[in-house]
Amino acid sequence: MRAKTIFVVMANRIILILFFFCSFIHVFPQQAKEGNIEQRQFNLKHNVEGNEQMLRTNPDEAFARVNDLLNEARALHNTNLELQLLRQKTSYYYYAKVDFNKLIESAKELKEKSKSYNNPYYHADANLYLFDAYCLNKLYNEALNELDEGSQKLNQIQVETDDLLNSRANFYLAYANYYSQLGDSKSEIKNLLSAVNEHSKAKDPKKKQEFSYKDFTNLADAYARVNKMDSARYFAERSIVMGNDLGMNDASMYSNYLTLGQVYQNYKEPGKALYYYKKAENTSARNHFLNVEKLYEKLIEVYGDLGDEKNKKDYEYKLKDLKLKVSENKNESLHKILEETRENDKSRIYIYILLGSFVVIVGLLIMIIRFRRKNKLLEQQEKASQEYLQEQPEPNEQSYKDLIEMVKHNDPAFLGDFLKTFPGFFEKLQSFNPNIVQSEVEFCALLKLNLPTKDIARFRNLEPKTIQNKKYRIRKKLNIPENMDIYYWFSQL
Repeated sequence: MRAKTIFVVMANRIILILFFFCSFIHVFPQQAKEGNIEQRQFNLKHNVEGNEQMLRTNPDEAFARVNDLLNEARALHNTNLELQLLRQKTSYYYYAKVDFNKLIESAKELKEKSKSYNNPYYHADANLYLFDAYCLNKLYNEALNELDEGSQKLNQIQVETDDLLNSRANFYLAYANYYSQLGDSKSEIKNLLSAVNEHSKAKDPKKKQEFSYKDFTNLADAYARVNKMDSARYFAERSIVMGNDLGMNDASMYSNYLTLGQVYQNYKEPGKALYYYKKAENTSARNHFLNVEKLYEKLIEVYGDLGDEKNKKDYEYKLKDLKLKVSENKNESLHKILEETRENDKSRIYIYILLGSFVVIVGLLIMIIRFRRKNKLLEQQEKASQEYLQEQPEPNEQSYKDLIEMVKHNDPAFLGDFLKTFPGFFEKLQSFNPNIVQSEVEFCALLKLNLPTKDIARFRNLEPKTIQNKKYRIRKKLNIPENMDIYYWFSQL
């Protein structure tokens, strides 16, 4: 007995050990898997941020990594990093490559994904890239539509953060660029000042300083273009001081040097102008084709002022090559945009035609169904009226016979004599519908006299179908129920 008890205890312990062992085997891989996913998410975030930095220094290498990182982001269902990588692709085609087709394609992909993930920030970014693409191809209506759409997206965000303020400011800057393209300097500077106002609301002191640094750059550029060189110099120099404090060597610093070059060229000091143009050329973030094109044009001018024909020729060749490349790409992208616009217009026309045809067909079907229903109803009502009239004895009163004779001869005194014979008839009809007219009252009088449809048609020289339709309208006007015989209704009036 004791041996049996010891055996049972040992068996229970073995089962318990097996249970914990199996649980450990099941839980450990799951924990390892979860830990692995967390590690992958951490690594991906680190790699995406590194790729963002590399995009500024080695864009081709950064771009080569984007697709692999995108696949990882989608495998991990990390929508935020996926959108960040799609923006990197778009940025590459905009800044590093002169490829408007790819820029438009990638920006549209970014927009669609942002829409599906309900992310207004990246959606607005896509709108800005498309705005620039359309603006550069002089499709100003399409460009303005993108700005308006992006602004509406940002207005949906309820919580005001520094990032939201910066995004709004970027749209003011884009509107400023739009008005600059149209030659409206007043509206351009107004929007630039609105951007400054948005940035001034920032809470983070460092971000506020970064925002001011870029705002001063934009104001300097705008004032230079309207030939207010003293204001341009003031804002450019302030921006450079702030940029040096922040350790900046970016597109804004490039723009500041370019603006100061223009200022000193305007002051007729080509030596100083060349100094700042060369500083712009040596800035690491000068790679956007518009920046390079403008810089080459200015260097050609200043070398001409200095009488340096060799360097002037060198930059003329560089500018020609750049413009050829940009022009070819612009034409290609413009044709593509216009073709898409034409296709969209055709599609809309086809849709309108189809919808219009559908509405017409549905309308015709409804009319046919109503017409058939009405005819069937009239037939049933006419049959019921014939049965009702057959059951009614023929009146012997002389007044009735006199009225019938007046109807047969279309006597104009008929209605007056009828109302004398049936006093209150007109008032009763008016109580059902005050808008009843004399011709309808006269027709009602014929029904009160129990004249069949065929007789009324013969006396009035009309088709029986016309009389049936008149009965139908009288029913509607006096709210006579469909299932009640019209002659019976008038007999009770």
